[in-house]
Amino acid sequence: MAKKILILNGHPNKESLNFRLAAAYKKGALESNAEVEELIISNLKFNPNLEFGYLKRTELEPDLLNAWEKITWADHLVWTHPVWWAGIPAILKGFIDQLFLPGMAFQPRENSV
Repeated sequence: MAKKILILNGHPNKESLNFRLAAAYKKGALESNAEVEELIISNLKFNPNLEFGYLKRTELEPDLLNAWEKITWADHLVWTHPVWWAGIPAILKGFIDQLFLPGMAFQPRENSV
């Protein structure tokens, strides 16, 4: 059975080294008969700002729902992004903040700190 790989590219500049690295990874993965999907975070239409923090959950936009389907489809996630001022680009941070939530990305455990 072919490995299902999702490449998540968090660099906002399509001329960046990150895009070339993602393309090289994709080429190698396809040559090894893997199934490969890509998500270019800067192409997605969503509000990266958590207006209410985590006090109130907002509805996920269609692009985020589609992204989550791809994430759950994959056996393997490959992240490519720059590190700017010791952090990731804002659009990628917003993507993670919106999607990797309790009940979706993990199940909270009682009395877990």
